[in-house]
Amino acid sequence: MKILLFIILSTSLAFSQTFKTIQIDSKSLDKNKEIQIFLPEGYESSTKQYPTLYVLDGQTYFYYGVGFQQAFKWRDRAPEFIVVGINSKDWGERRIDFKSKKYELKFRNFIEHDLFTYINKNYRTNNDRMIFGWEDTGDFILNILFDKPELFSAYFVASAIKWNNKILDLFTSKSFEQEKYLYFGLSPSEQWATERFNAFSEALKQKTPHNLRWNVNTLTKEDHWSTPYQVIYNGIKNYYTPYVPISFDSYEDYKDAGGYQNVVDIYKKYGLKYGLSSEIHFRTKINLLRIAMRADDYKEFTFLIKELDYFLKDYIRDFRYVNYGDFYLKYGNTKAAFKLLEKGVKDYPWSARVFNCYGDVYKAMGDIKNARLNYTKAIELATEYSQRGLEAFKENLQSVQN
Repeated sequence: MKILLFIILSTSLAFSQTFKTIQIDSKSLDKNKEIQIFLPEGYESSTKQYPTLYVLDGQTYFYYGVGFQQAFKWRDRAPEFIVVGINSKDWGERRIDFKSKKYELKFRNFIEHDLFTYINKNYRTNNDRMIFGWEDTGDFILNILFDKPELFSAYFVASAIKWNNKILDLFTSKSFEQEKYLYFGLSPSEQWATERFNAFSEALKQKTPHNLRWNVNTLTKEDHWSTPYQVIYNGIKNYYTPYVPISFDSYEDYKDAGGYQNVVDIYKKYGLKYGLSSEIHFRTKINLLRIAMRADDYKEFTFLIKELDYFLKDYIRDFRYVNYGDFYLKYGNTKAAFKLLEKGVKDYPWSARVFNCYGDVYKAMGDIKNARLNYTKAIELATEYSQRGLEAFKENLQSVQN
């Protein structure tokens, strides 16, 4: 396959990532096809392999995929992934490519044999591939899911559906060798597709293909032109639900699930699945310590602090120094509380509540002089930066005055 490269390398002021535009001379389509590529931050300095999101109508929707990659990465909702936009030159070309089975097959061959070959040869990708399509391109990827599901792991479909009841019956009777995910969204304003969309939803409720995980949603606040935004967002979010750091609603739930060893085992599987470290995520660490304190289980709390190596490796907010320090003091462990708050005032020299808690530690140790100094510092910081708790800090200082 001959590749004609017209590469545009740009550095985003916001994220410092790489964008490329290339032309692929495709034998399958017998023409050049323009492709846009986004590489995540840190790609060049890493050695890991990345999932890929393929966006049809990339000329319009490519940057949706890029934006959501950034948003989900920031909040640990999805792994970093490469975004590939497949552009259509104009509406005339788009209608030819996606309006008949003959041309759909050509386009599928282009993706499988030309595009995949180029992307996998030039970039570090894994087998986790997502694809988005809207309107005619949405029907196109539904047909891929039906005819050749192994091409992608996840299918995000907006404003489509030409399947009749016969095809629905065949689809719901399918069995996929590996798990597939489908997200399908439609606006109520898209009345031309509502009947078949509802039939599709009901068919899946009655009988789901083996190994298909799916969500079908009516997007009540969207219209024909805004559904793609919501579908790409919801599709990525729901597909990567298992990626989100685990948390427990209560201490009882944590224990019933198998406690700490269960968490360790989950993250071992998590690391293997996503090619990441198997270390417990810091958000999970926060959750475990929080529910142990709520349950007033000091033994579990101290066990977790040690096992998680929490204060040496992970970023914690100033109020957590206070929460953990107070919990140590509640059980008379002034040594641990002192060590913790000694680090806290170095990490947060502007935080009045951290200095106030440090004062509590000194007071519990019988060191009234240093307790007074730290309460005074807390008052100064609360006054200077308009932080809450000023009156309580003054009362604490008053309690150690001669």
